[in-house]
Amino acid sequence: MNLPLRPTVPAPGHRTTARTAAVIAATVTLTLVATACSSGGGHGAGHAEGGSATASTAPSASPSSSLTADIDHNDADVAFADGMIVHHRGAVEMAALAADRAGSDAVRGLAARISAAQQPEIDRMTGWLQTWSIPGADPASSSTTATAHDMSGHSMSGDTGTAATASPDSASVEHTAMGMMSAGEMATLTAARGADFDRIFLEMMIVHHEGAVDMSRTQLSAGRNPQALALAQDIIDNQTAEIAEMQGLLAAG
Repeated sequence: MNLPLRPTVPAPGHRTTARTAAVIAATVTLTLVATACSSGGGHGAGHAEGGSATASTAPSASPSSSLTADIDHNDADVAFADGMIVHHRGAVEMAALAADRAGSDAVRGLAARISAAQQPEIDRMTGWLQTWSIPGADPASSSTTATAHDMSGHSMSGDTGTAATASPDSASVEHTAMGMMSAGEMATLTAARGADFDRIFLEMMIVHHEGAVDMSRTQLSAGRNPQALALAQDIIDNQTAEIAEMQGLLAAG
């Protein structure tokens, strides 16, 4: 009599070996992904030496608006965020003076818009530096009390550290790196009132914005992080428009 054949069942040891192999394979895969995300010149995610890129997650709808950034970055991204934080603090400090010193609603409103735009960008870039594990990235330091000397060491394009204003009637002809105001200029602006404040503020902020635009152009040519690149383009677009607005206010007297 022929007995029915029973299906072959792997021995328990074989099943254990198969499971172990699957676990090892999964672990190796995750390790390789993690290694890729921590490579790339020591700054982030993986571009293979031959030029092929690892798979990436889908970008967010608004790349520059996140408090955290992709881990992938280079030295130019760090220099941009670090320098622009200080630069923005200078603008926020200047804008804060307009509330009780400006002579026109137009200047007062412009200053309020500058603060409303740039303080969140300070917080955003501070978050990026923390994501990138950059020492000194402390959100508590995002105050409006930065002065011109804080920009020392933050020049992004070989700036010599000073620049002349276009107008001989300006409060001063000296500016620090990337359009930051000197302590003397800030003192002059602080002491001004009414129409004098408006003129000095507009002249200074034009130069300051031009510095931010220059820094952002450097970032577009040298940076790698997608959020930092998106913010650089936003700064160019927004501050170029504000420069034109301020030039119009100056021309109108």
